[in-house]
Amino acid sequence: MLLDFFSFPARPHFSCYSCYKCNGLFVLLKRENVIGLNTDAMSRFKYPVDTDQFELIREQNLVYVDKTDLLFDLASRYRYVFLARPRRFGKSLLCNTFKAYFQGQKELFEGLKIMDLEKEWKTYPVLHFTMSGLKNLKVSEAKSKLE
Repeated sequence: MLLDFFSFPARPHFSCYSCYKCNGLFVLLKRENVIGLNTDAMSRFKYPVDTDQFELIREQNLVYVDKTDLLFDLASRYRYVFLARPRRFGKSLLCNTFKAYFQGQKELFEGLKIMDLEKEWKTYPVLHFTMSGLKNLKVSEAKSKLE
């Protein structure tokens, strides 16, 4: 399920009954009186709350907020990018999306904004390091896991 970032209300409603996490974007919904948003339809969406794997999200047709035009802009305009985002804000999903993009997995991007922007779809070698398994470890333990 593909959603555009601007399809959500600009200001969250604070008397909400639930909070949906949508790829780093927290959307607060109130069942009644939400202008321009059908909350009954929202309850039928499949949300990727337990994964940060772009390939899995696209293959299982989970909700994905399309920001691939920004991804293309970052990749084509800048040589170095520092991602300073708070925890639980989609850094891993963004890195996995970059990984799929640089590996040339064009089929995963069908229907997304980047398909209109990218013409060449070159492939590049990707080194992917994850530090998620190093949480709450002492420095010596972390070093031994990395070796």
